[in-house]
Amino acid sequence: MPLRQMFALFGRPHTDAPDLPLSQRQVATAAFALRCVPPMLLQPAVGFAIGRTLAASPALGDALAALGGKKVLVAPTDAAIGFLIGMTDGRPVIRCVDPASVAPAPDAHIAGRLAMLVGLLDGTVDGDAVFFTRGLSVRGDMSLVLILRNAIDRAALSPTAELRRLLGPLTDPTLLAADIAGSLLQLVPTSPLPKQPVPHHRARNEEQSPAWR
Repeated sequence: MPLRQMFALFGRPHTDAPDLPLSQRQVATAAFALRCVPPMLLQPAVGFAIGRTLAASPALGDALAALGGKKVLVAPTDAAIGFLIGMTDGRPVIRCVDPASVAPAPDAHIAGRLAMLVGLLDGTVDGDAVFFTRGLSVRGDMSLVLILRNAIDRAALSPTAELRRLLGPLTDPTLLAADIAGSLLQLVPTSPLPKQPVPHHRARNEEQSPAWR
């Protein structure tokens, strides 16, 4: 198929609009990949990516410093992996973990489909709306969730821009391949993941609250 027709089928080339939000097909491909890659194999790539992001967005590290020694677990419900966010030696660290066996238990826990979490990251999803429709689960110390939210707001992150910073000229072919793979995944029935257990939190504030404002 000619490249022009392929772009017409799967959307506009991303070179025309590098800061477009990730498409549903691209996020579906990412969720599928996260189900297939063990956390320990993904950790080097995540460590490299967060290092590049912090170098480009110092405000993110400054805001996350308010976490202190506490940890926030962000767990996509459609991927068998979680991201444990905290501070180590004064620097933000994200560890790839199995959300069902995190020890010690995180101080706060955020869970939702990967597309929803990416939408919260780039601002295309209203956090209050998805919370009240039960699309987002927030448990534990709500002050930590607010710290994370404020850090993301200050950094004005864009997943597409972060990918472009990480992959350089390979970004557009990667996004196009993810679009195609996502379209093919829609044709294949998938089995739902087992429901993730909710960790027991030792934080004082255990109420769920619409902290994503």
